[in-house]
Formats: sequence, structure tokens, C-alpha cells
Amino acid sequence: MNMNQDNDNMVNHINTILNNAEPPITTECSIYKVPFVIRTLNDNAYTPKLISIGPFHHHRNNHHHRLHNMERHKLIYFKAFLQRNNTTLHTFIQYIQSIIPDFNRSYSETLDFTNQELVQLILIDSGFIIELFWRAYYDDWSQDDATVLKPWIFHLQRSLKRQLRRINEPMKHLPSVTELLDAGVRFKVNTESECLLDLKFSGRVLEIPQLKVEDWTEILFRNMVALEQCHYPYESYITDYVAVLDFLINTGKDVDILVRKKILVNWLGDSDSVANLFNSLWKNVTHSNFSSDYSSLCEGLNDFCSDPWHKLKATLRRDYCNSPWQTAASIAGIAILVLTLLQSLTATWHRTLLHEAAILPSIWREEEKSQDPRKKKERICCGGNTRLTVHCVSDLGLERQSGTRPMVIEPFALDLGPVRNSFANVY
Repeated sequence: MNMNQDNDNMVNHINTILNNAEPPITTECSIYKVPFVIRTLNDNAYTPKLISIGPFHHHRNNHHHRLHNMERHKLIYFKAFLQRNNTTLHTFIQYIQSIIPDFNRSYSETLDFTNQELVQLILIDSGFIIELFWRAYYDDWSQDDATVLKPWIFHLQRSLKRQLRRINEPMKHLPSVTELLDAGVRFKVNTESECLLDLKFSGRVLEIPQLKVEDWTEILFRNMVALEQCHYPYESYITDYVAVLDFLINTGKDVDILVRKKILVNWLGDSDSVANLFNSLWKNVTHSNFSSDYSSLCEGLNDFCSDPWHKLKATLRRDYCNSPWQTAASIAGIAILVLTLLQSLTATWHRTLLHEAAILPSIWREEEKSQDPRKKKERICCGGNTRLTVHCVSDLGLERQSGTRPMVIEPFALDLGPVRNSFANVY
């Protein structure tokens, strides 16, 4: 009997557990903890430094002294928020209590808070955020705000005028900045677009919007990539951008090139630190689809770099036309080379004429002996230059010693020019 009762109790207990069982992440979930494999790369990048928002990093679960002290600042903001509107505190509390079930479902993990604790947390944090945005929008800061909160307000501009199409393909390989430069690609700051993600490649020019690399840049990008990994796997535009930068920037030399082109503003100081930052942002990230615009960009750059003619032109431009003086020296060198070649050709032509002139008298003497009425030779002197015109028939009567075919000389004319004095004694 006791055994049956124990079994019934166990069944009821398990049924109760099953009835309360829900998927850890539902379609309503939008707030996540950073996946462990991503968080291990830089745990500090995902830990609040100044103020915690929400239950995950609440001061009750976090013993960081600075976060705990900032709760007082949040209360000051919440009090100012209540004073700005006509809604009573009772109305706010009543509304928040009605949305607690939806609030719990928005989190990827079970929250270890009572309903009363959650109401208080939501009320204070929400009032603080609204008041903070109000002061930022109207630039209404107190002296305390300027030293504590204002430097941490940031805004990432993002264009929503066009919907970017995506393809179910991983990102293609992309040459580094140094490799692209060696292939003849020019880098230019894209000043026409307000969107940080608007990269363009046309002709041989790659346009990239300017990015300021500061102390908080890594934290910002890491958290946005983590959010896309959890909630926007098919709209991961920030992850696409990070992936492109990871390929473009491999070493400090790549960073230096982008800094010279004013595409990067390096406030970290060390170029290698900037390179390491971008090389680590894409680690342990699942990336199964890609922006079609970026895919076309990568394809265009790869095609450009694979053309050896572009590399040759870039090499010539870099080695011989890198500055006005170098360009002038290169042109002068080419001119000297051409003139030297022409001089060599002219000298060869003169030697050929002298050789022909040496054999003409013997030919004429043979013609005189032949007494052939069909031949005719003329000597015309005009303008101080000697022009010899020799008409030869097909048969001069000069047979080879073998007695076979006669020697045939086609009609020709020689304009001897400077060598005319060589024929002073000819006829």
C-alpha cells in the first residue's frame, strides 16, 4: 500500500514537472546570454563596466562594487523620469505586473527573481533608460552626467532605405589590403553614405566608410555579433561586415594603409592591436549565409586580383611612377632607350648601304663587257646627292661557271645620301 502511494506521488511530481516544462528558447525570446564559445574569447567584452541593465547582471547577482554603486545613479534618473510625466507610480506598477509572464518568456534562461523583485527592477531600469535618452536627445546633461554617462552614449548609423538580399552561401575568400594594393586596387573613404556597412567596388576603387577604432569598439562589435548569432542569424549584417574586415586586415601593415587612406582612425595607437582586434571578432562564429552585396564585392575584387595585367600595371606604377620626380626620371629613361635603339638601327642601315656600294662597280664593269643592248644604266646627279638607278634585264649574259641558269638581278634604286662621295670615281 505504501509502495503504491509512493509511486502515485512520484507520478504526480513528474507530471507537475512536465506541465511546467517549456522550451528554453521560444519565438518570443529576444534576450540571451552570450554563448560560452564566444564569451571565452574575451569575457570582459560582455561584462558591464559602468551600469547593468536587466536581471542578468543585476547587482544582487554581481558583487562588483562599481556596478552596485551606480544603482543610486539609476534611482536619481528614475525619480527625474517620474517628475517629467503625469502618470502615477501606482499605474506603472500595475502595468508592469500585467506583463511579467511575457517578460519572463523574453529571456533565454529562467530568472531567479520573485515577481516583486522583477517589478522593481523593470520599473527602475526602464525609467532610467527613458530619462537617459531624453537627456541625450535634448543635450540636457548635468555635471555628474558628463563624467559618468555621457561618454558611453553611442549611435551606430544604419541605413534602412533598402532591404539587403542574402544568399545561403558562406563568405568567399578575400585578399588582404596589402594584396589588393599590390594588384592595383585603390582605397577611398566613402563619404556619400551614412551607413557604416556601405562598401562599394567600382573600376579599381574600393570605397569604405570611415571607422573610428576606440577602446569601446571591440565591446560594441562583440555584443552586436553575439546578438545576431542568437536572434538574427538570417539578418547578420554586422557579422558580414566584421567578416569582411577580418579578411581585409591581417597585419599592422594593412591597418597602416587604411589609416593613410583615412578609412580607419586609430585611437588605440598600436597598429598590431587593431589588426588583432578584427582578427578575433569573427572567431567561433557560425556564418552560413551572407549578404549578396558583399558576395558581389568579394567576387569583383577576386576577379580583379586574378588578372596579371592589373598586377603588372600596379607594379610599374608603384616602382616607376610613385612620385612626380620618379615619373619624370622614368620618362627620360624611356626616351634615352628609344633614341639609343634608333641610333643602332640607323648605324646598321648605313653599314648595309656601304656594303651595297662596294659591289656596284664590279657589276657595272661586267655589264660593259657583255655589250648587251637590252641593258641600260643611268647616273643622275641632282642637288649634291648621288642617286644611282640601275635597270637590269633578267638575263645579263653572266652565266655561272657551271653553265646553268644566268644570274638574275631585279630592278632597284639606291638613294645613297651621305655616302655619295664614295662614288666620285665611278664613271
